[in-house]
Amino acid sequence: MVGFDPNDARKNLNAGQLDISHAIDAGYKRIVARLGRRGGKTVIAALWGAFETLKEDSTGWIIAPTHDLTSRAWECLHRVLCTNGPVHPAMPHTRGLGFRADVNQSVPYRMAFPWGSSAAGKTTQGEGKKSLDGESLTWAVWDECAYSDNVWEDHLMPNLADRQGWCLFAGKPYGDNHFRDKWELGNPANTERDPEWYSCHYTSEVNFPQQPNLVQSFAEARRNWTEESFKQEWLGEFTSFAGQVYKDFSTEIHLADLQYDPGLPLYMSLDFGVTNPFVCLWIQVTAGDVIRVIDEWTTMSMKTMQTSGEDIDEIGEKLRAYHGSYDPATGKVPYGEVAWAVCDRSEPSSIRLLRRKHQFPTVPSNRIAGKAGTAHEVPAGIDLVRRFLGRGRVGEDNYQPPRLFVDRRRCPLTKYEFGRYRYPENVSEVEAKENPVKANDHSQDCIRIFAVRRFGKAVELADVDEAELSPLEYERRKAERRASERMDRAMASSRWGS
Repeated sequence: MVGFDPNDARKNLNAGQLDISHAIDAGYKRIVARLGRRGGKTVIAALWGAFETLKEDSTGWIIAPTHDLTSRAWECLHRVLCTNGPVHPAMPHTRGLGFRADVNQSVPYRMAFPWGSSAAGKTTQGEGKKSLDGESLTWAVWDECAYSDNVWEDHLMPNLADRQGWCLFAGKPYGDNHFRDKWELGNPANTERDPEWYSCHYTSEVNFPQQPNLVQSFAEARRNWTEESFKQEWLGEFTSFAGQVYKDFSTEIHLADLQYDPGLPLYMSLDFGVTNPFVCLWIQVTAGDVIRVIDEWTTMSMKTMQTSGEDIDEIGEKLRAYHGSYDPATGKVPYGEVAWAVCDRSEPSSIRLLRRKHQFPTVPSNRIAGKAGTAHEVPAGIDLVRRFLGRGRVGEDNYQPPRLFVDRRRCPLTKYEFGRYRYPENVSEVEAKENPVKANDHSQDCIRIFAVRRFGKAVELADVDEAELSPLEYERRKAERRASERMDRAMASSRWGS
Protein backbone atom coordinates (compact mmCIF):
# COMPACT_ATOMS: atom_id res chain seq x y z
CA MET A 1 0.00 0.00 0.00
CA VAL A 2 1.28 3.48 -0.88
CA GLY A 3 1.00 5.66 2.20
CA PHE A 4 -0.78 9.01 2.31
CA ASP A 5 1.81 11.65 3.17
CA PRO A 6 0.51 15.20 3.78
CA ASN A 7 3.66 16.69 2.28
CA ASP A 8 3.27 14.51 -0.79
CA ALA A 9 -0.37 15.54 -1.09
CA ARG A 10 0.61 19.21 -1.08
CA LYS A 11 2.56 18.68 -4.31
CA ASN A 12 -0.77 18.17 -6.07
CA LEU A 13 -2.53 21.21 -4.64
CA ASN A 14 -3.31 24.38 -6.55
CA ALA A 15 -2.25 27.83 -5.35
CA GLY A 16 -5.50 28.47 -3.50
CA GLN A 17 -5.39 25.13 -1.69
CA LEU A 18 -1.76 25.75 -0.72
CA ASP A 19 -2.70 29.17 0.62
CA ILE A 20 -5.34 27.58 2.84
CA SER A 21 -2.88 24.91 4.02
CA HIS A 22 -0.23 27.49 4.92
CA ALA A 23 -2.82 29.52 6.86
CA ILE A 24 -3.77 26.49 8.97
CA ASP A 25 -0.11 25.61 9.49
CA ALA A 26 0.52 29.20 10.60
CA GLY A 27 -1.97 28.78 13.44
CA TYR A 28 -4.96 30.82 12.20
CA LYS A 29 -8.08 29.61 13.96
CA ARG A 30 -10.57 30.85 11.34
CA ILE A 31 -9.81 30.50 7.64
CA VAL A 32 -12.31 31.78 5.08
CA ALA A 33 -11.72 30.50 1.53
CA ARG A 34 -13.73 32.26 -1.17
CA LEU A 35 -13.31 30.16 -4.30
CA GLY A 36 -14.95 30.02 -7.71
CA ARG A 37 -16.72 26.95 -9.07
CA ARG A 38 -14.42 23.91 -9.35
CA GLY A 39 -11.75 25.81 -7.44
CA GLY A 40 -10.87 22.80 -5.27
CA LYS A 41 -12.66 23.71 -2.07
CA THR A 42 -14.15 20.24 -1.45
CA VAL A 43 -10.78 18.52 -1.88
CA ILE A 44 -8.96 20.82 0.53
CA ALA A 45 -11.82 20.46 3.02
CA ALA A 46 -11.49 16.67 2.95
CA LEU A 47 -7.69 16.66 3.04
CA TRP A 48 -7.45 18.85 6.08
CA GLY A 49 -10.15 16.84 7.78
CA ALA A 50 -8.02 13.75 7.13
CA PHE A 51 -4.82 15.41 8.38
CA GLU A 52 -6.53 16.23 11.68
CA THR A 53 -8.18 12.83 12.04
CA LEU A 54 -4.75 11.16 11.83
CA LYS A 55 -3.85 12.85 15.13
CA GLU A 56 -4.68 11.17 18.44
CA ASP A 57 -7.86 12.16 20.27
CA SER A 58 -9.07 14.44 17.50
CA THR A 59 -12.76 15.16 16.94
CA GLY A 60 -14.01 17.04 13.92
CA TRP A 61 -16.92 17.69 11.61
CA ILE A 62 -17.50 18.07 7.90
CA ILE A 63 -20.44 20.47 7.60
CA ALA A 64 -22.56 21.56 4.65
CA PRO A 65 -26.11 22.87 4.14
CA THR A 66 -27.71 19.60 2.99
CA HIS A 67 -27.09 15.86 3.09
CA ASP A 68 -26.15 15.80 -0.61
CA LEU A 69 -23.58 18.60 -0.24
CA THR A 70 -22.11 17.03 2.91
CA SER A 71 -21.72 13.74 1.05
CA ARG A 72 -19.25 15.25 -1.46
CA ALA A 73 -16.62 16.23 1.08
CA TRP A 74 -17.40 13.20 3.24
CA GLU A 75 -16.81 10.75 0.41
CA CYS A 76 -13.46 12.41 -0.33
CA LEU A 77 -12.53 12.20 3.37
CA HIS A 78 -13.51 8.52 3.39
CA ARG A 79 -11.33 7.81 0.33
CA VAL A 80 -8.31 9.39 2.02
CA LEU A 81 -8.67 7.45 5.26
CA CYS A 82 -10.31 4.14 4.37
CA THR A 83 -9.48 3.19 0.75
CA ASN A 84 -6.38 2.38 -1.30
CA GLY A 85 -7.50 4.21 -4.42
CA PRO A 86 -6.77 7.73 -5.69
CA VAL A 87 -7.93 10.46 -3.38
CA HIS A 88 -9.28 12.56 -6.28
CA PRO A 89 -9.07 12.51 -10.11
CA ALA A 90 -6.96 15.67 -9.94
CA MET A 91 -4.49 13.87 -7.64
CA PRO A 92 -3.90 10.54 -9.45
CA HIS A 93 -0.53 9.84 -7.83
CA THR A 94 -1.81 10.08 -4.26
CA ARG A 95 -3.60 7.10 -2.77
CA GLY A 96 -5.60 6.60 0.39
CA LEU A 97 -4.33 5.09 3.63
CA GLY A 98 -6.70 2.11 3.80
CA PHE A 99 -7.32 2.25 7.55
CA ARG A 100 -10.08 0.16 9.02
CA ALA A 101 -12.46 2.28 11.06
CA ASP A 102 -13.99 0.93 14.28
CA VAL A 103 -17.14 2.85 13.32
CA ASN A 104 -17.93 3.51 9.67
CA GLN A 105 -21.50 4.57 9.01
CA SER A 106 -23.23 6.71 6.43
CA VAL A 107 -26.54 7.56 8.13
CA PRO A 108 -25.59 9.68 9.92
CA TYR A 109 -22.04 10.13 8.66
CA ARG A 110 -19.51 9.01 11.26
CA MET A 111 -16.07 7.36 11.42
CA ALA A 112 -14.06 6.43 14.53
CA PHE A 113 -10.54 4.99 14.64
CA PRO A 114 -8.48 2.92 17.10
CA TRP A 115 -6.21 5.85 18.04
CA GLY A 116 -9.18 7.70 19.59
CA SER A 117 -10.05 10.12 16.80
CA SER A 118 -13.38 10.52 15.06
CA ALA A 119 -15.06 12.51 12.30
CA ALA A 120 -18.72 13.17 11.55
CA GLY A 121 -20.73 14.73 8.75
CA LYS A 122 -23.33 17.34 9.65
CA THR A 123 -25.91 19.54 7.95
CA THR A 124 -27.10 23.02 8.87
CA GLN A 125 -30.62 22.98 7.45
CA GLY A 126 -33.84 21.75 9.04
CA GLU A 127 -33.54 18.91 11.54
CA GLY A 128 -29.79 18.66 10.97
CA LYS A 129 -29.25 21.86 12.92
CA LYS A 130 -30.39 20.13 16.11
CA SER A 131 -27.34 17.82 16.04
CA LEU A 132 -24.84 20.69 16.09
CA ASP A 133 -24.82 21.18 19.86
CA GLY A 134 -22.96 19.58 22.71
CA GLU A 135 -19.71 18.17 21.24
CA SER A 136 -16.21 19.47 21.91
CA LEU A 137 -14.34 19.84 18.60
CA THR A 138 -10.71 20.22 17.59
CA TRP A 139 -11.56 21.12 14.00
CA ALA A 140 -14.47 21.84 11.68
CA VAL A 141 -14.69 22.26 7.91
CA TRP A 142 -17.78 24.14 6.74
CA ASP A 143 -18.19 23.46 3.02
CA GLU A 144 -20.54 25.60 0.87
CA CYS A 145 -20.77 27.95 3.83
CA ALA A 146 -22.61 30.70 1.94
CA TYR A 147 -25.55 28.40 1.20
CA SER A 148 -26.02 27.48 4.86
CA ASP A 149 -28.00 29.00 7.64
CA ASN A 150 -25.68 30.92 9.94
CA VAL A 151 -24.93 28.46 12.74
CA TRP A 152 -21.57 29.91 13.75
CA GLU A 153 -22.25 32.00 16.85
CA ASP A 154 -24.92 29.76 18.40
CA HIS A 155 -23.53 26.32 17.53
CA LEU A 156 -20.07 25.88 16.00
CA MET A 157 -18.10 28.54 17.85
CA PRO A 158 -19.08 27.21 21.32
CA ASN A 159 -18.19 23.66 20.23
CA LEU A 160 -14.69 24.76 19.19
CA ALA A 161 -14.08 26.93 22.25
CA ASP A 162 -13.19 24.19 24.78
CA ARG A 163 -10.28 22.81 22.74
CA GLN A 164 -9.34 26.00 20.90
CA GLY A 165 -10.22 24.30 17.64
CA TRP A 166 -9.95 25.77 14.15
CA CYS A 167 -12.58 26.12 11.45
CA LEU A 168 -12.30 26.35 7.66
CA PHE A 169 -15.18 28.21 5.97
CA ALA A 170 -15.12 27.28 2.27
CA GLY A 171 -17.48 28.17 -0.54
CA LYS A 172 -18.65 30.37 -3.36
CA PRO A 173 -20.36 33.65 -2.48
CA TYR A 174 -24.13 33.78 -2.40
CA GLY A 175 -25.22 37.39 -2.46
CA ASP A 176 -24.52 39.41 0.66
CA ASN A 177 -24.95 37.20 3.71
CA HIS A 178 -23.06 35.88 6.73
CA PHE A 179 -20.32 34.35 4.54
CA ARG A 180 -19.42 37.83 3.38
CA ASP A 181 -19.30 39.05 6.97
CA LYS A 182 -16.92 36.23 7.89
CA TRP A 183 -14.73 36.93 4.87
CA GLU A 184 -14.43 40.57 5.86
CA LEU A 185 -13.15 39.58 9.33
CA GLY A 186 -10.01 38.19 7.69
CA ASN A 187 -9.93 40.40 4.60
CA PRO A 188 -6.24 41.25 4.04
CA ALA A 189 -7.28 44.70 2.76
CA ASN A 190 -8.95 45.46 6.10
CA THR A 191 -6.37 47.18 8.28
CA GLU A 192 -8.32 46.21 11.39
CA ARG A 193 -9.11 42.60 10.57
CA ASP A 194 -9.36 40.09 13.40
CA PRO A 195 -5.88 38.58 14.02
CA GLU A 196 -7.29 35.05 14.34
CA TRP A 197 -9.05 35.24 10.97
CA TYR A 198 -7.48 34.71 7.54
CA SER A 199 -9.33 35.16 4.24
CA CYS A 200 -8.30 34.35 0.68
CA HIS A 201 -9.99 34.66 -2.71
CA TYR A 202 -9.31 32.65 -5.88
CA THR A 203 -11.27 32.36 -9.11
CA SER A 204 -11.91 29.06 -10.88
CA GLU A 205 -8.81 29.79 -12.96
CA VAL A 206 -6.63 28.74 -10.01
CA ASN A 207 -7.49 25.11 -10.79
CA PHE A 208 -6.66 25.20 -14.52
CA PRO A 209 -3.28 23.43 -14.07
CA GLN A 210 -4.91 20.53 -12.18
CA GLN A 211 -7.99 20.29 -14.42
CA PRO A 212 -7.23 21.43 -18.00
CA ASN A 213 -10.78 20.61 -19.13
CA LEU A 214 -11.99 23.36 -16.80
CA VAL A 215 -10.59 25.98 -19.19
CA GLN A 216 -13.25 25.19 -21.82
CA SER A 217 -16.08 25.20 -19.28
CA PHE A 218 -14.87 28.53 -17.90
CA ALA A 219 -14.81 30.12 -21.37
CA GLU A 220 -18.28 28.76 -22.21
CA ALA A 221 -19.70 30.15 -18.98
CA ARG A 222 -18.18 33.56 -19.68
CA ARG A 223 -19.93 33.61 -23.09
CA ASN A 224 -23.34 32.33 -22.07
CA TRP A 225 -23.98 33.08 -18.41
CA THR A 226 -25.35 36.38 -17.16
CA GLU A 227 -22.64 38.69 -15.89
CA GLU A 228 -23.95 38.51 -12.33
CA SER A 229 -24.05 34.70 -12.26
CA PHE A 230 -20.64 34.33 -13.90
CA LYS A 231 -19.01 36.67 -11.40
CA GLN A 232 -20.50 34.84 -8.44
CA GLU A 233 -20.05 31.24 -9.59
CA TRP A 234 -16.75 31.33 -11.49
CA LEU A 235 -14.94 34.45 -10.27
CA GLY A 236 -16.04 34.05 -6.64
CA GLU A 237 -17.19 37.67 -6.40
CA PHE A 238 -19.79 39.00 -4.01
CA THR A 239 -22.49 40.06 -6.43
CA SER A 240 -25.97 41.33 -5.69
CA PHE A 241 -28.82 39.04 -4.79
CA ALA A 242 -32.23 39.24 -6.42
CA GLY A 243 -33.92 42.51 -5.54
CA GLN A 244 -30.86 44.33 -4.20
CA VAL A 245 -31.36 48.07 -4.58
CA TYR A 246 -27.72 49.08 -5.03
CA LYS A 247 -26.30 46.30 -7.16
CA ASP A 248 -23.18 48.30 -8.02
CA PHE A 249 -22.15 48.62 -4.37
CA SER A 250 -18.97 46.64 -3.65
CA THR A 251 -17.15 46.33 -0.33
CA GLU A 252 -13.91 46.08 -2.28
CA ILE A 253 -14.55 49.38 -4.10
CA HIS A 254 -16.71 51.56 -1.89
CA LEU A 255 -15.30 50.81 1.58
CA ALA A 256 -12.15 52.68 2.54
CA ASP A 257 -10.24 54.02 5.54
CA LEU A 258 -11.36 57.65 5.47
CA GLN A 259 -10.14 60.55 7.57
CA TYR A 260 -11.88 63.79 8.49
CA ASP A 261 -10.49 66.61 6.34
CA PRO A 262 -10.89 70.03 8.03
CA GLY A 263 -10.41 71.67 4.63
CA LEU A 264 -13.60 70.14 3.19
CA PRO A 265 -17.21 71.10 3.96
CA LEU A 266 -18.80 68.89 6.62
CA TYR A 267 -22.46 67.84 6.52
CA MET A 268 -24.75 65.74 8.66
CA SER A 269 -27.73 63.64 7.59
CA LEU A 270 -30.28 62.42 10.13
CA ASP A 271 -33.05 59.84 9.95
CA PHE A 272 -35.51 60.13 12.86
CA GLY A 273 -36.29 56.60 14.01
CA VAL A 274 -39.59 56.08 15.78
CA THR A 275 -40.01 52.32 15.57
CA ASN A 276 -36.52 51.97 14.03
CA PRO A 277 -33.07 53.24 15.15
CA PHE A 278 -32.18 56.90 14.94
CA VAL A 279 -29.20 57.36 12.58
CA CYS A 280 -26.85 60.26 11.94
CA LEU A 281 -24.13 60.28 9.28
CA TRP A 282 -21.21 62.70 8.96
CA ILE A 283 -20.43 63.34 5.28
CA GLN A 284 -17.85 65.35 3.37
CA VAL A 285 -17.74 66.20 -0.34
CA THR A 286 -14.52 66.82 -2.25
CA ALA A 287 -14.00 69.45 -4.93
CA GLY A 288 -14.63 66.72 -7.50
CA ASP A 289 -18.07 65.95 -6.05
CA VAL A 290 -16.97 62.74 -4.34
CA ILE A 291 -19.16 61.82 -1.36
CA ARG A 292 -17.23 60.55 1.67
CA VAL A 293 -19.34 59.05 4.50
CA ILE A 294 -16.80 59.35 7.30
CA ASP A 295 -18.83 58.43 10.39
CA GLU A 296 -22.17 57.25 11.76
CA TRP A 297 -23.96 57.39 15.11
CA THR A 298 -27.01 55.32 16.03
CA THR A 299 -29.24 54.93 19.01
CA MET A 300 -32.49 53.22 19.90
CA SER A 301 -35.79 54.50 18.57
CA MET A 302 -37.11 57.90 19.57
CA LYS A 303 -39.51 58.09 22.47
CA THR A 304 -43.20 58.39 21.62
CA MET A 305 -46.45 57.71 23.43
CA GLN A 306 -46.39 54.16 22.06
CA THR A 307 -42.67 53.32 22.29
CA SER A 308 -39.82 53.66 24.74
CA GLY A 309 -36.53 55.21 23.72
CA GLU A 310 -34.68 58.50 23.98
CA ASP A 311 -36.31 61.85 23.39
CA ILE A 312 -34.83 64.25 20.87
CA ASP A 313 -33.29 66.41 23.61
CA GLU A 314 -31.29 63.45 24.95
CA ILE A 315 -30.27 62.52 21.41
CA GLY A 316 -29.14 66.08 20.74
CA GLU A 317 -26.90 66.08 23.83
CA LYS A 318 -25.28 62.79 22.82
CA LEU A 319 -24.82 63.91 19.23
CA ARG A 320 -23.08 67.06 20.39
CA ALA A 321 -20.80 65.07 22.71
CA TYR A 322 -19.93 62.53 20.01
CA HIS A 323 -19.29 65.26 17.45
CA GLY A 324 -16.45 66.62 19.58
CA SER A 325 -15.03 63.31 20.87
CA TYR A 326 -11.89 61.26 20.22
CA ASP A 327 -11.79 57.49 19.57
CA PRO A 328 -8.25 56.25 18.88
CA ALA A 329 -9.54 52.73 18.10
CA THR A 330 -11.35 53.93 14.97
CA GLY A 331 -9.38 57.10 14.21
CA LYS A 332 -12.27 59.33 15.28
CA VAL A 333 -11.24 62.95 15.88
CA PRO A 334 -13.30 65.99 16.94
CA TYR A 335 -15.22 67.40 14.00
CA GLY A 336 -15.44 71.07 13.11
CA GLU A 337 -18.24 73.33 11.94
CA VAL A 338 -21.15 71.74 10.07
CA ALA A 339 -22.34 73.48 6.91
CA TRP A 340 -25.83 72.07 7.31
CA ALA A 341 -27.57 68.98 8.69
CA VAL A 342 -30.34 67.59 6.50
CA CYS A 343 -33.13 65.77 8.33
CA ASP A 344 -36.07 63.57 7.54
CA ARG A 345 -38.83 66.18 7.28
CA SER A 346 -41.36 63.96 9.09
CA GLU A 347 -40.31 65.50 12.44
CA PRO A 348 -40.40 69.33 12.08
CA SER A 349 -40.42 69.89 15.86
CA SER A 350 -37.30 67.73 16.25
CA ILE A 351 -35.56 69.62 13.44
CA ARG A 352 -36.37 72.89 15.19
CA LEU A 353 -35.14 71.70 18.61
CA LEU A 354 -31.81 70.41 17.27
CA ARG A 355 -31.26 73.75 15.57
CA ARG A 356 -32.29 76.09 18.37
CA LYS A 357 -31.10 74.29 21.50
CA HIS A 358 -28.20 72.17 20.29
CA GLN A 359 -26.94 74.52 17.57
CA PHE A 360 -26.95 72.03 14.71
CA PRO A 361 -27.77 73.86 11.43
CA THR A 362 -30.65 71.54 10.62
CA VAL A 363 -32.68 71.82 7.40
CA PRO A 364 -35.50 69.59 6.17
CA SER A 365 -35.01 67.17 3.30
CA ASN A 366 -35.90 68.26 -0.24
CA ARG A 367 -38.00 66.63 -2.90
CA ILE A 368 -36.69 65.86 -6.37
CA ALA A 369 -38.11 68.34 -8.89
CA GLY A 370 -41.06 66.84 -10.73
CA LYS A 371 -41.10 63.90 -8.28
CA ALA A 372 -43.04 65.35 -5.36
CA GLY A 373 -44.85 62.81 -3.25
CA THR A 374 -43.38 59.94 -1.25
CA ALA A 375 -44.31 57.30 -3.82
CA HIS A 376 -42.02 58.84 -6.46
CA GLU A 377 -39.35 60.81 -4.62
CA VAL A 378 -37.71 57.76 -3.00
CA PRO A 379 -37.01 56.02 -6.36
CA ALA A 380 -35.77 59.33 -7.77
CA GLY A 381 -33.37 59.73 -4.85
CA ILE A 382 -32.16 56.14 -5.22
CA ASP A 383 -31.38 56.79 -8.89
CA LEU A 384 -29.27 59.78 -7.85
CA VAL A 385 -27.29 57.70 -5.33
CA ARG A 386 -26.70 55.02 -7.97
CA ARG A 387 -24.92 57.57 -10.14
CA PHE A 388 -22.45 58.20 -7.35
CA LEU A 389 -21.75 54.48 -6.94
CA GLY A 390 -20.52 54.36 -10.54
CA ARG A 391 -20.84 51.40 -12.88
CA GLY A 392 -18.93 49.14 -15.23
CA ARG A 393 -15.20 48.57 -15.43
CA VAL A 394 -12.36 50.81 -16.49
CA GLY A 395 -12.14 50.79 -20.28
CA GLU A 396 -15.76 49.81 -20.87
CA ASP A 397 -18.09 52.15 -22.77
CA ASN A 398 -20.53 52.45 -19.88
CA TYR A 399 -17.87 52.97 -17.19
CA GLN A 400 -18.53 55.63 -14.57
CA PRO A 401 -16.00 55.96 -11.73
CA PRO A 402 -17.26 55.56 -8.15
CA ARG A 403 -17.90 58.83 -6.32
CA LEU A 404 -19.24 57.53 -3.03
CA PHE A 405 -17.09 55.95 -0.33
CA VAL A 406 -17.87 54.74 3.20
CA ASP A 407 -15.46 54.41 6.12
CA ARG A 408 -15.09 50.70 6.87
CA ARG A 409 -14.26 51.22 10.58
CA ARG A 410 -16.77 53.79 11.81
CA CYS A 411 -19.78 52.97 9.61
CA PRO A 412 -20.78 49.32 10.25
CA LEU A 413 -24.52 49.95 9.86
CA THR A 414 -24.08 51.77 6.54
CA LYS A 415 -21.91 48.95 5.21
CA TYR A 416 -24.43 46.35 6.41
CA GLU A 417 -27.45 48.09 4.92
CA PHE A 418 -25.91 48.74 1.51
CA GLY A 419 -25.76 44.99 0.97
CA ARG A 420 -29.21 44.23 2.38
CA TYR A 421 -31.37 47.14 1.19
CA ARG A 422 -33.76 45.42 -1.21
CA TYR A 423 -37.00 45.53 -3.12
CA PRO A 424 -39.97 43.32 -2.19
CA GLU A 425 -39.94 39.86 -3.74
CA ASN A 426 -43.62 39.62 -4.59
CA VAL A 427 -45.57 42.77 -5.31
CA SER A 428 -48.40 43.46 -7.70
CA GLU A 429 -48.57 47.24 -7.70
CA VAL A 430 -46.16 49.13 -9.93
CA GLU A 431 -45.69 51.78 -7.27
CA ALA A 432 -44.72 49.18 -4.67
CA LYS A 433 -42.11 47.72 -7.01
CA GLU A 434 -40.41 51.10 -7.22
CA ASN A 435 -40.02 51.46 -3.45
CA PRO A 436 -37.75 49.22 -1.36
CA VAL A 437 -38.82 47.20 1.65
CA LYS A 438 -38.96 49.29 4.84
CA ALA A 439 -36.09 47.41 6.45
CA ASN A 440 -32.33 47.94 6.50
CA ASP A 441 -33.00 51.45 5.22
CA HIS A 442 -32.00 53.84 8.01
CA SER A 443 -28.53 54.84 6.84
CA GLN A 444 -29.74 54.45 3.25
CA ASP A 445 -32.38 57.11 3.85
CA CYS A 446 -29.67 59.37 5.27
CA ILE A 447 -27.50 59.01 2.17
CA ARG A 448 -30.46 59.49 -0.16
CA ILE A 449 -31.77 62.66 1.47
CA PHE A 450 -28.24 64.08 1.63
CA ALA A 451 -27.65 63.42 -2.09
CA VAL A 452 -30.95 65.04 -2.98
CA ARG A 453 -30.31 68.10 -0.80
CA ARG A 454 -26.74 68.55 -2.02
CA PHE A 455 -26.99 67.53 -5.66
CA GLY A 456 -30.62 67.05 -6.68
CA LYS A 457 -32.93 69.46 -8.47
CA ALA A 458 -35.13 70.42 -5.55
CA VAL A 459 -38.62 71.85 -5.65
CA GLU A 460 -39.46 74.76 -3.42
CA LEU A 461 -39.98 73.58 0.15
CA ALA A 462 -40.90 75.85 3.04
CA ASP A 463 -38.56 75.78 6.02
CA VAL A 464 -40.10 74.58 9.29
CA ASP A 465 -39.56 78.00 10.86
CA GLU A 466 -40.67 80.19 7.97
CA ALA A 467 -44.07 80.80 9.47
CA GLU A 468 -42.26 82.89 12.11
CA LEU A 469 -40.30 85.03 9.62
CA SER A 470 -41.02 88.56 8.51
CA PRO A 471 -42.30 88.90 4.91
CA LEU A 472 -38.98 90.54 3.87
CA GLU A 473 -36.85 87.72 5.35
CA TYR A 474 -39.15 85.12 3.83
CA GLU A 475 -38.72 86.60 0.33
CA ARG A 476 -34.94 86.80 0.81
CA ARG A 477 -34.70 83.09 1.68
CA LYS A 478 -37.01 82.21 -1.18
CA ALA A 479 -34.74 84.07 -3.63
CA GLU A 480 -31.67 82.30 -2.24
CA ARG A 481 -33.28 78.88 -2.73
CA ARG A 482 -34.25 79.65 -6.30
CA ALA A 483 -30.72 80.87 -7.11
CA SER A 484 -29.25 77.69 -5.63
CA GLU A 485 -31.63 75.53 -7.65
CA ARG A 486 -30.72 77.35 -10.89
CA MET A 487 -27.03 76.75 -10.19
CA ASP A 488 -27.65 73.05 -9.47
CA ARG A 489 -29.52 72.67 -12.76
CA ALA A 490 -26.75 74.42 -14.67
CA MET A 491 -24.06 72.22 -13.11
CA ALA A 492 -25.90 68.92 -13.48
CA SER A 493 -24.89 68.16 -17.07
CA SER A 494 -21.20 68.98 -16.60
CA ARG A 495 -21.07 67.11 -13.32
CA TRP A 496 -22.16 63.83 -14.83
CA GLY A 497 -21.07 64.27 -18.42
CA SER A 498 -24.56 63.80 -19.80
